[in-house]
Formats: sequence, structure tokens, C-alpha cells
Amino acid sequence: MTLNYATLNGFTGSETIYQQPMFKTKYTEGVKFLGDSVNWLLTDILAQLDYNPKLRGNSFVAIKIKPAIGQIVYTDGDDTEIEIQEYGIMDGLDNQRINLFATDGVLMLAREY
Repeated sequence: MTLNYATLNGFTGSETIYQQPMFKTKYTEGVKFLGDSVNWLLTDILAQLDYNPKLRGNSFVAIKIKPAIGQIVYTDGDDTEIEIQEYGIMDGLDNQRINLFATDGVLMLAREY
């Protein structure tokens, strides 16, 4: 299944916050839609935010999902790279970039910030 970007771009805020039992980081309705559409993606990002020592404990992380080059780039919000994950194939995504923010323990689409 490929992500429906038109629906994803419709999320501009969130009334409900979600959390998976094995992760501390919570996430918004838009991120839930993203995770429901591309199952592996949400798990990978939550694992990085919660368990990667370079990312854990940062009060703000900008996340750029770059399917065209098979990367997820984690920055401090000022484009200083903290971590880069490389993927051969990013199943379920076309070549459109997706931007997320993690702030104060909540992961959200950039449009939901």
C-alpha cells in the first residue's frame, strides 16, 4: 500500500495523542495515519527517538524522510545532522519528502506543529 499524501497533508492539528506500549514518545493523529499507512516507518522513528543515545533526551528534533534517496535525517532543527538512517528501499512511500518534528516527547507532522 502506498501512502495517500492528499490525506496526510490534510492533518493540521491533533485532538488525540497516541502512544505505543513499548515507546515513551507519543504521537499525533497525522503521525498515526502515517504509521497506519506505512507500518515500519513509525516503529523505526519511535525506536530512534527513544533508544538512540544521540537523539534520546533532545527537546526538539526535526525529521526529514527522503524516500527518493532512501534516508531519514534527524537534525536539531537548524539543519545540524544528529543521525542519518540509510534504507535501500522505503516501501509504501513514493518520492515525496515528509517532515516531522519531535518536541517535548510528542512526534508530529510539521503541518501539525
